[in-house]
Amino acid sequence: TIGDTVITDGVITDASGLSIAAAVDLGSNTLTSTGSMQIRTIDYSDGDNAMTIADGGSVTFAQDTFITNGMGLVVGHTAQIATEATPETQILGTGSADSSLLIAGFGSNIPPRIHFVSSDAAIGSNDILEDNDLIGELRYYPDDGADYATRAASFYVEVDDVSPEAGGVGTAFVWKQQAGGGTTAARE
Repeated sequence: TIGDTVITDGVITDASGLSIAAAVDLGSNTLTSTGSMQIRTIDYSDGDNAMTIADGGSVTFAQDTFITNGMGLVVGHTAQIATEATPETQILGTGSADSSLLIAGFGSNIPPRIHFVSSDAAIGSNDILEDNDLIGELRYYPDDGADYATRAASFYVEVDDVSPEAGGVGTAFVWKQQAGGGTTAARE
């Protein structure tokens, strides 16, 4: 057990386990382990970009957090599940509370919102949608005993305008649902 300052220019090795009771500052160096490590709290700070991993597993970020394209965020499980596709953001649970999403707005006339943006352009650019292009969709997948890929119902908004223009795009609401014993969701 080491209780105070440790200065080394090499490797600290202990075959039976090493316990450091004081804080460890690595400066610009790297901490590497070929086995498991138990660390109560990890603080990282580079100017105002700070991250803390606390005892118990909570993680706090002091800046926006970005997950690159092709990577996913899964809450409540160790892997993604697939429907007709494999959505990169998933909330998976075994009860109502841990398989739900809460969006709340607090204050005078602050309603929660979900924004659906659809464009024919690259991310951050603009290219007007055409008639019948989808703008946003909600899909419903019951477990059919084989997989989660049976779309039993959907609700979406599509462009319903033969000549959409800047500031004026006509839309239609479309409901689809599968009849009992059916294999396709008919348009309603």
